[in-house]
Amino acid sequence: MRSRSFAVLVFVAGVAALVVARPANHGQDPPARSGAPAATAPAAPAQRPPWHHELPGGNAESCASAAARTLDPPTLAWQLFLIGTPAGVPQPAAPGAGGFLLTGRSSAGVDAIARSTAALSGGSPAHIRPLVAVDQEGGSVQALRGPGFSRIPPATVQGGWPADGLRAAARRWGTELARAGVSLDLGPVVDVVPAGRAQANAPIGALNRQLGSDVPTVVAAAKSITSGLRDAGIGVVYKHFPGLGTVSANTDFRPGVVDPGTGADSPSVDVYRQALPASGASVMVSTAVYSRLDRQQPAAFSATVVGRLLRSEIAFGGVVLSDDLANADQVRSVPAPDRAMRFLSAGGDLVIAADPRIGKAMYQQVAAAAAKDPRFAAQVRTSALRVLALKASLGLVDCRAFAG
Repeated sequence: MRSRSFAVLVFVAGVAALVVARPANHGQDPPARSGAPAATAPAAPAQRPPWHHELPGGNAESCASAAARTLDPPTLAWQLFLIGTPAGVPQPAAPGAGGFLLTGRSSAGVDAIARSTAALSGGSPAHIRPLVAVDQEGGSVQALRGPGFSRIPPATVQGGWPADGLRAAARRWGTELARAGVSLDLGPVVDVVPAGRAQANAPIGALNRQLGSDVPTVVAAAKSITSGLRDAGIGVVYKHFPGLGTVSANTDFRPGVVDPGTGADSPSVDVYRQALPASGASVMVSTAVYSRLDRQQPAAFSATVVGRLLRSEIAFGGVVLSDDLANADQVRSVPAPDRAMRFLSAGGDLVIAADPRIGKAMYQQVAAAAAKDPRFAAQVRTSALRVLALKASLGLVDCRAFAG
């Protein structure tokens, strides 16, 4: 997601602009005058999360298929939703949902978050745990802080670090998330913001969320972050396909956001071509309209963007997430229950709904449609298999229970 649809980011950005007396490195971890992580500071050791176990045979797809056979159609449809719950006090507002997104901000620390996230498994199918996702990019977009969590610098700083140092830092950040019961980081941002255009780019550049202004820099940094997070057992989501680096307005807070220039040959799309192979990353799709690709539909609802460009041309077979389809102003003109249907029909897999009430309405629409339409039911099953394979790769499916 981008600024996570919360006005708090506007406040944070305003305060940051006003407090000019603070040193540029204030609050960053690890501090270093050179802007790079201190080589002598040992990173937290890479640890398997306590719920992790190895896949029998290392085959997540086989595990997912076996697990799916134990689920009835309504439960299978629930696997396609990531429902919002407050980061400060996570609550299972939608028991049985495939995953939960920790929304807002919390300074409670690792141990407190771990106690809360443990309760989110209530209502889940036997031997299958929900995804727990968070926006933990760094800078102004760091949802979880407090004891046990590092202060993560903005992406503009991370992009200048050496590859090994960035990987070690990401491993430390990922280990902290794993200890807190988080399994999926909605990051890194891989949008390319052209040099000199940052302040005009409200969702990314103005908030220092870009890793760089050119494809090689962004790809290199994204690979280091991905490696570090995966070392810690955390799933990774590249966002926001096909790119938000050249728009002016933020789709969270403004409707009618259109990118007239981004196409299949643009630098922002090249990042995915270069960074995705062998990354194990998932992909989040933007809700902006890209007129060179599809003049009529936001990217998340476009079969041209998701089905043709991402799935076919780039040959991406992993999990495709929507940006938030509940609160974003960009999609408010579409009836709430229809938004998930449009995204899944375009080729997406995992619907993000920051508002649980809207998320439940979307789920009910999807489950009802699957019950009536065998073709759509098959599509739901295909997406659920991708989500379950992702869960299996993160140790959230007890594959041993489905062996043989």
